[in-house]
Amino acid sequence: MKVFVRGFLIRNACAKETIMCYQNLICRILLTLFLLMWGVDIEAQFVPDEWSIPTNGNSYITKMNLAEDMSDYHDPAKPLVFVGRAGIILKNDTLSVASTYIYITKPSDPMLLLNVVGSARLKVTCGNQHFTVNVNNQKSALIEVGTLHINSPQYICLEFKLENMGQPSYVVINKLVLSGMSAKPFFINNNFDTDYGLRGPSVHLVYDMGESEEAEWTYNEVTVPVGGDVVGSYYCAQGFDCGYFGIQYNGINDKRVIFSVWNAMDSDNPGAVLPEYRVTVADKGNDVEINDFGNEGSGKQSILKYDWHPGKTYKFLVHAVHPDTSSTDYTAYFFVPEENHWVKMATMHRPHTKILLTGTYSFLENFIPHQGYLMRKAYYGNLWFKDKASVDWHFVRNALFTNDETGRRGIRVDYEGGVEGSRFYLKMGGYFGDGSKLNRQLKLSQTPTGENDKVSKDFIAWLEKEIETLKK
Repeated sequence: MKVFVRGFLIRNACAKETIMCYQNLICRILLTLFLLMWGVDIEAQFVPDEWSIPTNGNSYITKMNLAEDMSDYHDPAKPLVFVGRAGIILKNDTLSVASTYIYITKPSDPMLLLNVVGSARLKVTCGNQHFTVNVNNQKSALIEVGTLHINSPQYICLEFKLENMGQPSYVVINKLVLSGMSAKPFFINNNFDTDYGLRGPSVHLVYDMGESEEAEWTYNEVTVPVGGDVVGSYYCAQGFDCGYFGIQYNGINDKRVIFSVWNAMDSDNPGAVLPEYRVTVADKGNDVEINDFGNEGSGKQSILKYDWHPGKTYKFLVHAVHPDTSSTDYTAYFFVPEENHWVKMATMHRPHTKILLTGTYSFLENFIPHQGYLMRKAYYGNLWFKDKASVDWHFVRNALFTNDETGRRGIRVDYEGGVEGSRFYLKMGGYFGDGSKLNRQLKLSQTPTGENDKVSKDFIAWLEKEIETLKK
């Protein structure tokens, strides 16, 4: 009897152990699925002192060899160096430089390893630290580079270039590994959109219009400082719930003023919008082009080719009116300082719209991924709006600084918004900062003219006179 009971107890204990094993396995599977859903680096969860960082999504070609004649080694129509899905590719070129950016959250001395294939002598630089490694791998394998000394939380830049090329040589760096570092660094992982990660965090100013529900007119000014003008940038002066208005830098000889209004039907494809919900153009200025746009909502866009310059202040004016009870007309004007007059961009008719100018904001973004290692900055100031109800002009002195998912999730932390003198400013890209200034309330302590003094009244008088001229 005792044997039977003992055997039963033993079998029962084994059954319990088996059940517990299955429970642990199920919990582990569920945890893994949870981490996958939220984009967490699963490998890092179980190896907390070692971080695997893909070069694709975190790297740029920051110096391109355009002068040296390398025709003996390559087709001139194809780049010698680039960043693709396989990672950083360097071929037969000792001048070009690839750079990988990572934010280190705590002082540390990690060992740097590279997962690399190729045959070349490779120079690796991190600040004032320099390493040289010989690569001779027919298959991808990890090689040690050296120990990095990082004495404070900061972005680090790892630069890679080929050295002493005596024969055709190349390397492909798929990923790098930081070993011996317990705090997770910030970088673009494989679960985040690479293009958006490379572009950098878009930054916004959401303006406080106080108790006013909507405006009939809005006015403000934008200044891009010298050095803050970078190809691939859009500097939105006036955004509102139905559209946006600003200046853009498309290329060295291609600068634009752009005013856009979204269709009344939500779709990224302008061709899929029902005709009765499409924005139409009631009027436009001379030399202004009209296009459809898509991908980030859809609608109509008006474009004026204009060679704006950094360091100069540009003026923007938007008017909204109801032509009937179920639609709104939005008209934008841009002031050309060289000619001392306003240029009409367009009057956009938006159906199924019962609001005027609401949800006012400004923003700064980079739309070219390979330009995301460069810093952009703009000043936004002298923002006024004319209240629909009271027909009074009000100065805006309060704004909320925010940014997009790239910043909110801590993917990149090179963003900043604040106040300098009588203006707000936005700054992003270039791998600076620590992301400590997200979602902050900003307040101007002064107006450009003094809100209630004679100069301010003179400014409003000037603005009203300009508006009367535009109405004719």
